[in-house]
Amino acid sequence: MANIFYELGWMQAYGKETIVVKAGSLAIPSDFVRTEYVPYDDHFERRFRSFVNELEERANYYIVISEQVERNPLLAIDYLRRAYLLTGDESLRKRAKDIFSSAGFEGRAKNSVETLLTSF
Repeated sequence: MANIFYELGWMQAYGKETIVVKAGSLAIPSDFVRTEYVPYDDHFERRFRSFVNELEERANYYIVISEQVERNPLLAIDYLRRAYLLTGDESLRKRAKDIFSSAGFEGRAKNSVETLLTSF
């Protein structure tokens, strides 16, 4: 199970939306109590489709939030990255690079947090 915890943790840290499929009456491990999950039961297909359908709405929410926190460029870029991971919309990458440029981060090392954040 360690590899599952690792992979989910990595994906969540990267900003990927994740969902756990819960088997039967098994309890959710304490590490996942705040993670979205879908029980694998008679309603699984409907619940899973609902989750997938909400992802576009969630991406739009991330875009709105990025605009509202534009005075914090790193946070704005992070929300744009999350929206990009859901949509693949290349304009979000351009918007993130524009925020980066206007924040005065040019000249930072290629491996700086600020530069790496825009490399999605």
